[in-house]
Amino acid sequence: MLAREPGQTHAFYDLDQVLQILDLLPLLAKTLVAIAAFAGLRQGELRGLDWTDYTGSELAINRSIWMSVVNLPKARASRDTVPVIPALAEILDEYRRSE
Repeated sequence: MLAREPGQTHAFYDLDQVLQILDLLPLLAKTLVAIAAFAGLRQGELRGLDWTDYTGSELAINRSIWMSVVNLPKARASRDTVPVIPALAEILDEYRRSE
């Protein structure tokens, strides 16, 4: 089976639906879902995030963790920064303050 070419994916939820879901979640789950939804990270990239990767306006994708193994992200293009929209920055900052 061949992997899908980039650009063949689509969003399952629209922005209003994502915001409704986020309103129902506890803060940790809300933060993870918001990063996945607004930054489009893969599961392993989410696990690999560290606070040092967050600048306030960007997330640096430096590592991926899968089954406790730390690697570089899956694709070379993934090893970059992802812009953080204001809605995500607000959630990240709220989570950081709660720690």
